[in-house]
Amino acid sequence: MGAGPRHPVTPNPALEPRLMAFFDAYPGLSADVGYAEFLWKHAGLSRSDEKQDELFYIFGFRPDIVDFDPDVVDFRDLYGPDVDDQGFFMFAQAVVHADTTYNHDTYEHDFALSLSGDREPGVYVFRSTLTARAEKWTRHADDFTAFFTDAVERCGVWPRPQIL
Repeated sequence: MGAGPRHPVTPNPALEPRLMAFFDAYPGLSADVGYAEFLWKHAGLSRSDEKQDELFYIFGFRPDIVDFDPDVVDFRDLYGPDVDDQGFFMFAQAVVHADTTYNHDTYEHDFALSLSGDREPGVYVFRSTLTARAEKWTRHADDFTAFFTDAVERCGVWPRPQIL
């Protein structure tokens, strides 16, 4: 985890204008208080287990993760529009590269908050593999805090999705 402007031990006040601009651009994200507090305190998270080839990111304002600041790396160039056509704002990603000698197998879970205003608040997930994609986002957790608790318990690794 990083240090945002409100980190309790090592605050980084230089990030405050970037976070203010971010929440001004996406005011609906502040509705999930746990998500807003996480970014203000930690500015994102990155976990990489190279031995197991597992990656977990909560995107934010740090150079070692996907940075929301377009002056650093334009998030939209990597992942498309900040808010997709269904109103989802993807804020986290868990990827596992489970390759074997004879088979390539990568799968991911993308996590988002809905900004559309027409669905139940909470964290939604979109699952995919190299050969299949879920048909839609599905509700995963009541809020960011529940999502983060789940992520910590799983060490940021979810099972391979079974997509038919």
